[in-house]
Amino acid sequence: MSTDSAPNASTVCPYCGHAVASTAKICGTCLRSIEGGQADRGGLAAREVAYRAGQRRRRIRLASIAAGSVALVAAFIWVQWFMPVTPLPLPSTPARTLVPPTEDASRWPSVAGNAQLQRTTSARPDLAAPERWRVTTSERITTPPVVDEQRVYLGIAGALLAFAREDGREVWRIPIGGQLDAAPTVVGDRVYVTLREGSVLALNAADGKQLWKGGDGPTYFSSVVVDRGVVFGSALGRLTGLDAETGTVLWRQDTDNRVSAQAQPAVTPAHVLQLSYRRALLFDRATGEQLFYYSMPSPEHVAVEGSRGFIVGSDRIVAFGFDQRRPWWEFWRTAWGQLWIFGMAPAPPPQPRHWVQPTERGTLAPTIADGALITASTTGGVRALDLASGEVRWEAKVGPVASAPVTTAAGVLLVQRDALLLLDPATGTEVAKRPMRDAGLRSAAVTSAGTYLVAGDSGLIALR
Repeated sequence: MSTDSAPNASTVCPYCGHAVASTAKICGTCLRSIEGGQADRGGLAAREVAYRAGQRRRRIRLASIAAGSVALVAAFIWVQWFMPVTPLPLPSTPARTLVPPTEDASRWPSVAGNAQLQRTTSARPDLAAPERWRVTTSERITTPPVVDEQRVYLGIAGALLAFAREDGREVWRIPIGGQLDAAPTVVGDRVYVTLREGSVLALNAADGKQLWKGGDGPTYFSSVVVDRGVVFGSALGRLTGLDAETGTVLWRQDTDNRVSAQAQPAVTPAHVLQLSYRRALLFDRATGEQLFYYSMPSPEHVAVEGSRGFIVGSDRIVAFGFDQRRPWWEFWRTAWGQLWIFGMAPAPPPQPRHWVQPTERGTLAPTIADGALITASTTGGVRALDLASGEVRWEAKVGPVASAPVTTAAGVLLVQRDALLLLDPATGTEVAKRPMRDAGLRSAAVTSAGTYLVAGDSGLIALR
């Protein structure tokens, strides 16, 4: 009997190495054609050993990959939820802090009034008050005015100026390299100013003398907020906290991308809310840890009430709670969205938030009044949104608006190019109006001692 016809004759699949019958035309293991293969008794054992060794190596590689993945997930969970966080250094003293105009109506200490950027005051502006004084600066005024008990401060191209509140007399002038882009912030006997070069200056309010220069850049385009001894400032791509007494850097937090030019931070005793180019970022004030973020196109303004943040963007207004967090699967949201676009997965859940409302372009910084978020656009649309639900309480059309609204004891003050207008915060109806024909009004600071207006390129007017 020939070898090929032996009952135990077999051959080896040239593809997977498994033994198959010599009469087989297809390998029963890998299902490939082996027609024309030759019987092979001697090489069978060696090929089988090599095949099994390869299988073992593959299993070891897969096990290593699985173990590495588990270790990465475990490390991520540890960092996110269990790793101890070191508290940030404390300031020299917590005494230096913004006093809200709702508590001291004689002052308008910052461009947004208080540390939560609510733009509210207990002062009652008298639109019928006479013009007490008017001054004209040597250069174009580049910032809104801020006011303390004795002086009015504002920036012009190349200098910071202080005027006597009673008669408009220039008290001091401090040269500043370049243009001032943001209003100063006045806290007690100090004035804090941000510079394009990436520095923050602390000046003596009485004479303008420099007390310290701090910060390490990059460029600043927005005002600082001073709260409980810390000067919080937004540079391009960085949030910085400086000691209000010495200028020492206490906190430096690089954001995910370029910070918006108008993004002044909002500060509470426990949190700091900051805007970057496409995100609102919530930080723990004590540790600097990022707690939450909300992604949206071009966020421009922020305000805080209690434990809620309100973000005004180019096309929407969003409210979220400081207790909200991103889901554990957030890392895969983008991939999930791509699968949904191609019909391969259900729509991903929306980002955590309380509510969202559309808004028109050119919407200015909001103010908060009677449980409502009040916004105005440069084209003249004014709306009041319920803080809790986002529902529209009222809407009004008043004509072009020059600066963000301010809530006062007499109503919501709107600055128009040729008039001052007060609206009832509950209904949106007009309460009072003062025409100021051809004045070219640009901004206002409201105090119990008078209303101070920037008019035209270089005019400062006091109504008292």
